[in-house]
Amino acid sequence: MGKILLKSLHPLVLCLAAVALMWGASSPAGKRLFPFITGEERVSSPDDRLSSKAEELFSLARKENPQLQWNRCLAGKARERAENMARTGSFSHRDSRTGKNPAWEMIPSCLPGRYMGENLTRGDESARILHQSLMESPGHRKNIRDRRYDQMGVGCHGNICVQFFAGG
Repeated sequence: MGKILLKSLHPLVLCLAAVALMWGASSPAGKRLFPFITGEERVSSPDDRLSSKAEELFSLARKENPQLQWNRCLAGKARERAENMARTGSFSHRDSRTGKNPAWEMIPSCLPGRYMGENLTRGDESARILHQSLMESPGHRKNIRDRRYDQMGVGCHGNICVQFFAGG
């Protein structure tokens, strides 16, 4: 029966199951395979899918720029930014009331630095497809690959994901 069940599962389901198993795994040296995911950050809630999407967007960006490190504060601020846009029905780098980009105040509250960046993405597609779309846009690709950035946080709410970058 197990063989029949495995053959009938879609390859994506099998891939996701393998990734889920890896999350709790450690390398032979005892280091976590995904050091930015700790037990206390994992919660069982309806937001788990969004958290996983944010984590996957980070992993994909890190493949493009290996010096990026997960920053919990930036991730929290990015999620807050995504929630605010979803609540107000906006999707823009600029706040319609102030004309300013809220990221320029949110990022320094986590890390004072000289370099900051923000990517916004919206859609119900997988993190891989959203990442591909970001990489096809010169400005978004530049943020992801910019070596001045060494810290990154990603937050998602609804179908909006925000990437915050900081460095220097």
